[in-house]
Amino acid sequence: MRDNSEFIQRKPSPRGSHGQAPFIAQPLHLKAHRAAPAFENAAPESRHNPVRIHSGQDKPANALAAVRYREHWFWVDDGDWQTKRALVNHIWSFAGESGRAEVNATFLQPFVSYTTKTFTTFTLNTESTYDWPGHQWSVPVNFMVQQLVKIGKQPVAFTLGSRYYAEGPSGGPEWGVRFAVILLFPK
Repeated sequence: MRDNSEFIQRKPSPRGSHGQAPFIAQPLHLKAHRAAPAFENAAPESRHNPVRIHSGQDKPANALAAVRYREHWFWVDDGDWQTKRALVNHIWSFAGESGRAEVNATFLQPFVSYTTKTFTTFTLNTESTYDWPGHQWSVPVNFMVQQLVKIGKQPVAFTLGSRYYAEGPSGGPEWGVRFAVILLFPK
């Protein structure tokens, strides 16, 4: 399999807030006509790549997640613990009604998953959110079990999980349950 394994260029987003400079990831082979390279102008301490997105024209064999876009595959390698150990984002308001409450929140989702040979997956994670204006954490800790089965020719994943709130606003929930049925459509 051919793997172009291109590093990510980081381009400042035009929608920064509070003096922060968020970044949008741009694959190198798309930089022509789609993104201006900014990596060489970045400060040395920001030049490391904690996230590695591979790309190539052939479908990846060992991908945790893969997406096909404009005749190229983009994927996170299943063995890349640096990339797949947590999901993080930050949202904030920058426009809209002046009377509405300010939105400024950080989301963290560290997780550990283990899949058996029988396609049973055990996952432990948190889906933690910090509300900066309210100075409030919401920290649900989740344990989930997922089983992949086939019903006829249709692959289906059934997930059941429990949730305990280690931290949250007063009057908020203390526990929860999650159930999901996911229909899969592989090519």
